[in-house]
Amino acid sequence: MTRSNAGDWTRLIVATVARGVLASILGLALWAAVPAVIGWHPTTVMTGSMEPRLVPGDVVVSRPVTAASLTVGRVLLFDDPDHPGELRLHRFVRTGPGGTLITKGDANRQDDSTRVARAAVRGVAFIRVPLAGLPVLWLREGRGMLVAGLVAGLAVVAFLTTIDRSLRRARPIASDAAPAELPRARHSGPHHLPPTRREIRRRARRARRLAHAGALGVLLLGLTAFSAVVPPAALAASFSTTTSNPTSTTAAAFAGTPTGLTCANNADTVSVTISWTSASSPGTTYDVLNGSTVIASSTTTSAVVTTSSVLGLGLLAFPLNVRADAAPVATNWTATSTTPVSVRISGIGTVSVRCA
Repeated sequence: MTRSNAGDWTRLIVATVARGVLASILGLALWAAVPAVIGWHPTTVMTGSMEPRLVPGDVVVSRPVTAASLTVGRVLLFDDPDHPGELRLHRFVRTGPGGTLITKGDANRQDDSTRVARAAVRGVAFIRVPLAGLPVLWLREGRGMLVAGLVAGLAVVAFLTTIDRSLRRARPIASDAAPAELPRARHSGPHHLPPTRREIRRRARRARRLAHAGALGVLLLGLTAFSAVVPPAALAASFSTTTSNPTSTTAAAFAGTPTGLTCANNADTVSVTISWTSASSPGTTYDVLNGSTVIASSTTTSAVVTTSSVLGLGLLAFPLNVRADAAPVATNWTATSTTPVSVRISGIGTVSVRCA
């Protein structure tokens, strides 16, 4: 293979790969933006609350559904009840009071604190386009240099798609012939003379410049249209996870399971002190339980159980557990100990309560 042939093959391979890359990028952009034409909702994932299913920069296309067709387990796009004007993409985990929806990010430990009205649902996640919204994410985060670098890179790719142009078209005979070999019809006038090699090269350069400019223009126009169509307002990823927005209330409280329960007899013989440890967030309340009956409450990691609170439970030893409640208005934000501590009631006439 001659050096000329090797160079031609190199240009052909590079241009073919560049066209494949550009086609893939434009295809992803079309998948992310075109559904908006038929009324679907493309949304850029801005946080990691739905990882690993969705990551920041993904575009999720949601299709409209009726309120009656919403089913548990689907990822919903809905108006954020905690941040007016914003959208949230979380999973529908169960039905709440009054037919409301309880949602949760796949990466979150707890359910979202605010219930969602069925009328607030914009659609159900249907298509995921990986990383197609990265330019929107970068612009929102103020990382304009990354966007500029992406545009420059795509411009280079667009240029590389044209470097084999001369190999994909027939080469004019006049370009390989010497000027003296070109027949000239003198009787027809200068307008009918065949073009010289210089003229052919100049026309080829002009055609290449126009092709490069056109490809770059189409690319920039596509990126502009894509950025305009895809909304940068989805602060929570689709397909489940914990919202990382620092102002979100979904991670404002955490009920840690009480462990290491102990019982200590008090000197008055009519009370004992139950103690435990817990990694709950500040503001958590604790209930000492016998079964489902609350016999004492505390805002610290200890509580006093008296005879008056346990009368009627019998004279035998009975187990006590402790429940942490991080948000009293949300009954699902609780955690209960799994290893109980036992106390007993004894005495005739004067009743006492002691550790068993």
